[in-house]
Amino acid sequence: MERWLSAARAALAGVGVLLAASTADAQPSTFDVPAECGSEGEFRDGLTRLLGAAAERAWPTTLVIARDASGSQFQLTLEVQSEKRALLHADCRVLFRSALVIAAVTVDPTLRIPEEPSAPLAPPPAPRPQPEPAKPPPRDEPRDTGPPWRGSVAAGGGLAVGVLPGATGVVELRGGLARGRFGATLGAQYFFPKDASAEGRSATLQGVGVRAAATFAPVPLVAVSAGLSTDWLVGRGDAGISSPVQDSAWALAPSLELALTPAVTRSLALELGVAGQLNLLRPTFEVTGFREIYQMPLASLLIVGRGVFHFP
Repeated sequence: MERWLSAARAALAGVGVLLAASTADAQPSTFDVPAECGSEGEFRDGLTRLLGAAAERAWPTTLVIARDASGSQFQLTLEVQSEKRALLHADCRVLFRSALVIAAVTVDPTLRIPEEPSAPLAPPPAPRPQPEPAKPPPRDEPRDTGPPWRGSVAAGGGLAVGVLPGATGVVELRGGLARGRFGATLGAQYFFPKDASAEGRSATLQGVGVRAAATFAPVPLVAVSAGLSTDWLVGRGDAGISSPVQDSAWALAPSLELALTPAVTRSLALELGVAGQLNLLRPTFEVTGFREIYQMPLASLLIVGRGVFHFP
């Protein structure tokens, strides 16, 4: 009986030794990999394809893939058969494949890794296609119609030489329309009365005029205009005339003006113009039975300052 008890004790002791040895060989394993990088089953299948029956010897004690401190890359921490490796890469799938190759080569250094395994690792899930944003309906492209039309109104006054005898004052009202550098103006002028005399006989003359012109502005502060002027002069006899009467006559002349704009804003401008005209039709005033008192000269000169309002 004692022999059987001794044999049983020996058998139990042997089983205990085997269990202890098995427990010592099965070291704890850490496998921590994000789902989008790979899985434990995928890693096990990869080792089996590369090593066959020796795959269990290549199973890592530690395999961890996590983002590094910067958050821009992934870090691999790998321990296989007491050999430790650490790698960084922006793609965690690359680190997962690298861990598989390192584990396999650690067990079998002569292993040749195929470029494309017969059963490649599953790629990460494809991102969902994002719906394309709705395109706005096409708009009609605005047509380039060139510079806009602009109107102007001007008022001013100055000096006229050669319209009435000597020099006299003149006031002016003018309207205009322009587009870009080109435009047109139409103005009216009034010439203040002026006396003309000859050998004790005199007359008082005054006049109004109308001027139409085309304008061109080669630079923003300079304008040139050319047009036609017509003046209506009225004279009334005065001293030395026994029966004074009133009479009138017309003058006609082409004109040319140069205008400068020393002060300007978008809507307001101050303009100084100098105009010359060639009097083709020259009125003459005379006393019947005596002689002429005044005839308009061949050329006239006008110097006018204007305030100009542009719109819109």
